[in-house]
Amino acid sequence: PYGYQIVQGADGKKRLAVQPEEAETVRFIFQAYLAEAIGMKELARRLRQRGVPTRQGGPWQFTTLRGILTNRMLVSEVHYLRRCFKLNRGTGRRLPRYNGEDAHLIQHDEALRIVDDETFGRAQERLAANARQRPIAAREVRPFTRHLFCACCGSVYYAR
Repeated sequence: PYGYQIVQGADGKKRLAVQPEEAETVRFIFQAYLAEAIGMKELARRLRQRGVPTRQGGPWQFTTLRGILTNRMLVSEVHYLRRCFKLNRGTGRRLPRYNGEDAHLIQHDEALRIVDDETFGRAQERLAANARQRPIAAREVRPFTRHLFCACCGSVYYAR
């Protein structure tokens, strides 16, 4: 995740560690998002103006910032067993199977903390308050669906 790097430990195992430059960018993102009434796109524009590079070198996008603001690893929570893979013998491909919340394992590693709990909580509250509430579409009667066809190509007409 952004703000971290993989380092080789003394025992030869690879581990996550905080990358200082990216960690400062993460702190700036949280500070700017909570200090002013700006949205994700404005925050991305400010990061581009400051010349802060993304990990891949592309421009900052609002979805990247949302991913950073909602990443629980920033408050030292490492989640395990969110999903497992099962082999589809017919295709030979591994398919992900998502485990329920009760099967997840959470480990707290304070060495990975970039943001304090209070700041992270305020950001989550603001994200929840700014979330767009989309109404659940009721099953409505669409009278001509599957009864009308295109005269040119013959495809079925679906009412929207």
